[in-house]
This record gives sequence, C-alpha cells and structure tokens, in this order.
Amino acid sequence: MLKKTNSIKISIITPTKNSEKYIRETLESIKKQVIGINYEHIVVDAGSIDRTQKIVEEVGVSKFFVYENSSMYQAIDYGFKISHGEILCWLNSDDLFTDDSLQYVIDYFNNTKYNVITGDCLFIDEKSDKLYNYRFPFTHKYILQSFDFLYLCQPSTFFRRNVYFDIGGFDFSLNYSADRDYFYRILNKYRIIKVNKCFCKFRIHNMSLTNTRKINIALEDKYINKKLNLNFLFRKEISIIFNIIIKTLNIERILWSIKKKIKKYC
Repeated sequence: MLKKTNSIKISIITPTKNSEKYIRETLESIKKQVIGINYEHIVVDAGSIDRTQKIVEEVGVSKFFVYENSSMYQAIDYGFKISHGEILCWLNSDDLFTDDSLQYVIDYFNNTKYNVITGDCLFIDEKSDKLYNYRFPFTHKYILQSFDFLYLCQPSTFFRRNVYFDIGGFDFSLNYSADRDYFYRILNKYRIIKVNKCFCKFRIHNMSLTNTRKINIALEDKYINKKLNLNFLFRKEISIIFNIIIKTLNIERILWSIKKKIKKYC
C-alpha cells in the first residue's frame, strides 16, 4: 500500500474553447477531491464566446488565462510553463478524473522514483453514463510504438515536470496527435509505468475531436510514424499480438461496438 503524503504538488491544466456544455462537470470532478491535496488547476482559454469563462468563475480554479486563438497544445504548453507543480498532467474540458485519482498519483510519485505513470480509463457518453471500461497491458517502448495510434489513455497519464521540458514539450505543427508524438518521444528517454488503477472518464460525443477529425488524426499519425522512424523489426507482428491481447482485456468494449453498429443499421 502506498504511504499517504501530500508533500508534492500536482499541476492540472485544462485547455478550453466554447466548452460550456461539459466544463462544469470537469471542474467539479477535480474540486471534490482536492481537499488536503497540494495542487493547482490552471484553465487556459483560447477565446470562448459562450458561458465557459462564467462557469469557470462560478466553480473556481487556481488560475484562469485567456490565450486568444491558441491551439489546444499551445494552451496546455502555456499552462505547464506558468505552473509550479512537480507533477504535470492535462484534463480536457469534457473529461473527468475519477474519485481519489489525484491522491493516488501524488502518493505514487512520493513513494517511487518513476517519472511517468499511466492507468486505465472509463469511457462515458454525453450524459456521463458508462459505455465501457478500457484496460491495456504494460507500456514497453516497442509495444507502444508498434501501434499506429495512441493506445494508452492521455487523461490517465501523469509525469514529472522535468520530463516535459527535457524532451522539448509538444510539436506545435501537430494539431490533433501531438500527445501521441509527445508520449512516443518520452519513451526514448524514460519508462512509462502502467498501474492497475482507473484515473479518468473519457467522454465520447458527436463534437469530440475523436469523432470529428478522424481523417486529420490518421494523417498526423502517419507523419509521426515517419518522423520518429517507427519501422523497427517485427513492428507489425508485435502490433498484431498485442491488439489481440487488448481485445481480450476489453470484451466490454467489443460488445459496445457491436451494439452501436446494430443500432446504426437497424
């Protein structure tokens, strides 16, 4: 069991733009678990014209900044640079942290020397109802980089401050897959430790980038593969094997996908 201690500070960055539909629930998922925790929550807004800022003011955060016309990754980068935490992470304005996740992360970093940890996540719909649990095995470099997409869950991943600045942060030429590029570059210098803990609720809805920018994401993923020269020996075979393993761990996800297709064509 991890020893409970709050000596280390965690900085959570949330980029926003016209996020009024889900932002309150996102903020409250943090607010309800930070009593006694050394933390800061920084919201960086790209210039919302809806009620996003008003909701942020009502719920309350550590810091709020307007960074006009910034991309999602530019906003997150700005938040990291002005933050003071030894642990960094970002939570998008439609996702949620699970209960006690932040305390677990703080305790983990306090009691280990690891630099990056990641956990499982729960996928939810527009109404915050459960769709399926998503689990995946360990994150060895050649396993993670054998996939053409980021199979770990970004909101469930936390890292020490020095990691982000040591590898040069995000590649701003990428608008949709800079997180995949970032985590893949981390693997060239650090280990990513997988823990058996669900840290976040990842929301699937019609307006999410996952749904609206599938082609753009696929194109950027191809660029990343070429940029990082992800063409090592047995890459295809490793991907096939671990795709099978992931599917066996996520029968619930497969059943959800089947039901979705049936519903679409009925």
